[in-house]
Amino acid sequence: MHEDVTRGESASRLDSLLEPSLATAKASEPLFSVRANFLLAFFGGIYASAILCSLNSKRAGRLARDVWIPIVVCVAYSAFIVWYGRAFFTETLPDLGEWLTPKEAARYLARIVALGMFGVMYLRLREHFKVQALNGIEPPNPWPWALGSIGISIVLSIALFGIGWALSVE
Repeated sequence: MHEDVTRGESASRLDSLLEPSLATAKASEPLFSVRANFLLAFFGGIYASAILCSLNSKRAGRLARDVWIPIVVCVAYSAFIVWYGRAFFTETLPDLGEWLTPKEAARYLARIVALGMFGVMYLRLREHFKVQALNGIEPPNPWPWALGSIGISIVLSIALFGIGWALSVE
């Protein structure tokens, strides 16, 4: 009789272990591809990359944990654009020598920062990318979001540069 009781308890414990524990958990949506994120960071700029990185974080269910990274980067870059606009119109841009103009330096800096933000966000989401690849889940088409975020990035950059110009007019 004692053996039957222990077998019954073992069977119920084993059954509870085999029950799917993630059945009630919300499955994350497929993330946009790493290639699309990289290309957008390289060609689209900081704001566009921040939008797609935030969308990936939201799709992974990690937005509350990750959103501070794009916010900090975008705020710092916004301050830089305003400063650059003001310095451009007051002709106080630093002299970087004859091998690099201030315009090229700003473009390279933006590209490096965007790629750095992409790298940090990739490292934070790499497990999600791996699981998606192992399960054979195709990433969604990122280009409507990417093109929209590039448009937002252009408008925002021009507006902030204009604020820098307005601050230079005294």
